[in-house]
Amino acid sequence: MTGHDTPGLATSDAAPPLQMRPLVAAEDVQTCAGIMASSDPWLRLGLDLASCRRILSQSEREPWAAWQGDTLAGFVVLNFKGPFVGYVQLLGVAAPHRGLGMGAALLAHAERCIFERTHNVFICVSSFNGAAQRFYARQGYQQAGRLEDFLVKGHDELLLRKTRGPLLGR
Repeated sequence: MTGHDTPGLATSDAAPPLQMRPLVAAEDVQTCAGIMASSDPWLRLGLDLASCRRILSQSEREPWAAWQGDTLAGFVVLNFKGPFVGYVQLLGVAAPHRGLGMGAALLAHAERCIFERTHNVFICVSSFNGAAQRFYARQGYQQAGRLEDFLVKGHDELLLRKTRGPLLGR
């Protein structure tokens, strides 16, 4: 897939349109790793810059970067392998772009990519991350399960799902 404008992001007349592009350049991966390493939930989970960079560089994932003009404003990483085909592994927004609809635009892009290939979108959110839980609920996600002590002891991961029907389409 090539980069393209993403509808749905509230921008002023002066703001350039949001463009989604595959995340491939090493310096862009480093920028996204910095976004992760400097914000929750990754801070609370104890991930440092090197760990974030390794996660973002996994070759079996499909990473996307959101660009507002020349500024990398956020990212989303998709996973189409494993038991939860259509999994949003990561979603991050740079601090200056938070609260402006960037997260919703990134999630909408992820959903378009995933629903082209399968009937379900999955995402995990940490039990301590109430703001993210509310965000995903507003986007139509429902809790499908709880993974106790999954990433770190004392915190669960909530498996969320948005569906267009059963996996087998029946």
